[in-house]
Amino acid sequence: MAENLKTTVDSNGPTWQSKNNGKKKLISLLICLAAIVASMILVFVGSKADNQAVMIICLILAIVSIGSTIAVLIISKVTSLKWDISNLLFYTMEDGFYFTSVVNQDSYFQADWNEITGFSAVETGNDTATVTIYFDGIAYAGSFGKIKSLKMVKINEYSKLKEVFISQGIKETQADNKSK
Repeated sequence: MAENLKTTVDSNGPTWQSKNNGKKKLISLLICLAAIVASMILVFVGSKADNQAVMIICLILAIVSIGSTIAVLIISKVTSLKWDISNLLFYTMEDGFYFTSVVNQDSYFQADWNEITGFSAVETGNDTATVTIYFDGIAYAGSFGKIKSLKMVKINEYSKLKEVFISQGIKETQADNKSK
């Protein structure tokens, strides 16, 4: 699509935006950052005190803190936490389902209707739900990597999305308890 997707989306079909604020990932990263800063301060203090045992312990704490930060970044990239952000825009068109970033709509993911095998939803009230869409195989979704499903976190107007899926012959399945 050569033209801006926002123009195309506005003229063709309904849109849904992820309404989550990413607290889980942010809190985890802030805790890791605080641990890194604290351990670096302790390393500095330990080096000034000429006490090698304290410095070695502080260095070990610093390494563990850095390792924890890397682990949080990797886990948030390969688990459902990668969907735990607020700037995703989802939309439907005649040929299938799309998602993109609110900021960069020149990059997007598209799945034809026949590639979607089902969906599940965890309703949170007021026509809001977290919806997981399942694909018939592994799809490459750019910075989101290879995906078998995607998660629309806390979207409004769930009933409208459900109507679109049912009209395309996509059946609702049992909600995945791991995605709650």
